[in-house]
Amino acid sequence: MNRVPPAISISTMRETATPPISQRFTNPLTSDIALASPRACYVPPPKQVRTGQPPMGIGDIASTLVQVPGLLKLKKGMQPRPKSDKDCIARLVEDKAERFGERTAVIFEGNSVTWGELNAAANRYARTLEDLGVARGDTVSVLMENRIEFLTTVVALSKLGAVAGLINTNLREQPLIHCVTVTESKKCVFGGELTEAIQSVKSELHLAEGSDYLFVPDSDGTPAPNWAQDLDAASAERESANLPQTGDVTLGETACYIFTSGTTGLPKAAVLSNRRFMASAGLAASAGRKVTQEASLYI
Repeated sequence: MNRVPPAISISTMRETATPPISQRFTNPLTSDIALASPRACYVPPPKQVRTGQPPMGIGDIASTLVQVPGLLKLKKGMQPRPKSDKDCIARLVEDKAERFGERTAVIFEGNSVTWGELNAAANRYARTLEDLGVARGDTVSVLMENRIEFLTTVVALSKLGAVAGLINTNLREQPLIHCVTVTESKKCVFGGELTEAIQSVKSELHLAEGSDYLFVPDSDGTPAPNWAQDLDAASAERESANLPQTGDVTLGETACYIFTSGTTGLPKAAVLSNRRFMASAGLAASAGRKVTQEASLYI
């Protein structure tokens, strides 16, 4: 009697064909479809799904391979770094100033600064703040609209290992008092556009007039009030070289406080460490992997 090879055992195919869906169940451990019958030995081949997309060509493969180095760099950047590693926002700016000092870093309202100019201005601010008593680990409240001097202030504080308390510019009265107080700020740097906001609450703050309030002029040229120092004027003749202590700041140290909106109560301070900031910056930069060095990112 001729025997049919097992690979094409037609005689048993009907008995072991896939039963109706009512006889199947989902295995909770594997999430695969299993057969209720103990004779479940036939596994149908996977169906070929037609996507409507043509197969990849040589050009598609080549363009994909070009992106591999950037993706590998992104993967490496997402790996948690030890908190003891020495790195911070200021060191990132110093690196860019050293490598691309003549290239434009920021353009705002018709004004622009290069990486070298941004780093030098931050160094001058940092030396002034240091002479006023700001040290590593101290918190300084920053109340300023979006502009180049805001970035300069944050970088300057990072150079000292100090913490920037970034306060919502829409806050007034008690929420504003709370944000300055809860972070135990030693100084308050504010923009000229927000002088009235600070003036209305300064009597409720623990800061000393004349030494703890630092004014940053706006484009309208309004001078500093008599209870604040002009940070720009005080920093104009300072040395612009990098500060030595910046190299000792670690990833585990706090970079800044970012406050919640305070819709259900007073704003709460969220801690952003240098490690978290650097990781977030690296992830955000991945969106610009295809941006050329001559292009601008609008933020």
